[in-house]
Amino acid sequence: MKNKKRSIRRRLGGGGWWFAVAVMVGLGSPGVWATNTPVDATITVTPIVNVSLSISPTTYAFGALAVNTSSVTASKLTLSNNGDVDVTVDKRIQSDPANWIADVSTTTPNHYELYVATATTRPNLTDFSTANHRFGAVSAVTALKGLGGSSPVVSTSGGTLPSVDLWFRLDMPTAVTTSAAQTITVRFTGTGQ
Repeated sequence: MKNKKRSIRRRLGGGGWWFAVAVMVGLGSPGVWATNTPVDATITVTPIVNVSLSISPTTYAFGALAVNTSSVTASKLTLSNNGDVDVTVDKRIQSDPANWIADVSTTTPNHYELYVATATTRPNLTDFSTANHRFGAVSAVTALKGLGGSSPVVSTSGGTLPSVDLWFRLDMPTAVTTSAAQTITVRFTGTGQ
């Protein structure tokens, strides 16, 4: 055994055997050669949101209008976001009056055209565009757009655009078969962003 120790001492030199012991102790110690590799976890959640719109006032009466004329509402209806998520809005005619039909032309008797646009002030008749603002036939869903042609994002109550002002244009039929008052129901639906 003495010969082996001397042999190791000779190979390592005078004080080198202490270095060898230190290396052996280091190899046996946990964590000296360990690396710290972090790991990530991804947490996903989908919020359940409340999409809620209100409109005020809920009705507008054009009053008596001549056949084969057009008119823009004299006052606005305000569409507000009461929910907890920003929304884009679509529009549709929910139901026609008893004796009239929503159309893209007024040349057939009892056929009318209805438009809506968002604007801060009352638009002129010519401000409404067929492509951006006309409702079209009953149940045809199209995006609510402003006068510039873009779809507003109606923000939550604390946002930058919590409501929009709605202005309607009605193109009367060129001819009608009854002089009875007609009621058109329109619907606005929000889609959370």
